[in-house]
Amino acid sequence: MKRRPGKLPKYQENRRTRRTNRSELEDELARQLSAADIGFMVQYRFAAEHVGKGDGVRFRLQQAGLSDWRFDFAWPDVGLAVEVEGGAMVSGGHNRGLGFTKDLKKYHHAARLGWFVYRCDAHLIHAGLAVMFVRSYLDRQALELQDLDDLQVSWSQRAQVLSGGADQAEMRGADPGVVALYEHGAQCVRRCRDELLRLIKVRRGRYYGGRRG
Repeated sequence: MKRRPGKLPKYQENRRTRRTNRSELEDELARQLSAADIGFMVQYRFAAEHVGKGDGVRFRLQQAGLSDWRFDFAWPDVGLAVEVEGGAMVSGGHNRGLGFTKDLKKYHHAARLGWFVYRCDAHLIHAGLAVMFVRSYLDRQALELQDLDDLQVSWSQRAQVLSGGADQAEMRGADPGVVALYEHGAQCVRRCRDELLRLIKVRRGRYYGGRRG
């Protein structure tokens, strides 16, 4: 079924993993997202999802050079994460020394695994700019997915036309070279179509981060 703009998968806030000390800024952004009818996931363990959760996850993370990092908000199907940066004006723990370095390492590996990380502070949240960015990003991704669907249909139709042309040419007793040309064209188009299907699967997160999801 084709996805329409703004109709990306809905997420429910996974309260079971919700931190008891979630900041006021995170609560405010969660309220704004809910008011805008934008589903979301909180405290998403993107590295653990990449290596596979369950027994032995710590060992697998260590082997992959990762830590059990979490995103404040996440939309896995489109690879979008939102990190709320608090304490910018008071030199908070994430803005100096070891905390800053650890965050950079986290964002580095997130980008390497295909995530786009949007960082926002109190001003962006209270001004409504953060939720506006999330909405525009999700809508843009939905449009791109729709475009991929249209491309898939278009290439499938081209393959059918060429296959039909080969059959008709053969029925008319055309030169074998002409029939072979039609058949070769149909095969090329089918290969293009199959590659598009693979890209669509990757784009939709079914093989997110190099691991089947």
